[in-house]
Amino acid sequence: MAVVYMTYPVHPDKETAFQNAYAGILDVMRSADGHRESRLFKHVAEPSIFLIVSEWDSKAAYEAFVNSKQFSEATSDWGKSNILLDQPRHHIIET
Repeated sequence: MAVVYMTYPVHPDKETAFQNAYAGILDVMRSADGHRESRLFKHVAEPSIFLIVSEWDSKAAYEAFVNSKQFSEATSDWGKSNILLDQPRHHIIET
């Protein structure tokens, strides 16, 4: 199993847009091979910082998803909408 921690710094005025975008990508993740579960968390002290914790059957399953056409299409508006303040950081822990 692989657990992926993804930190997303979001423009303060785009928090709702990010949460809506996450709901869309969650639908795509749920249909991906190897996806088990994902959750979205909001930083208490810095409300424009979000954390997604995602469980996958393997690191390979996660990497196949983020390199897929479905992922690319689901996240393509994030740049156009200027939702992110900076590049997200992804950390993978294999168990």
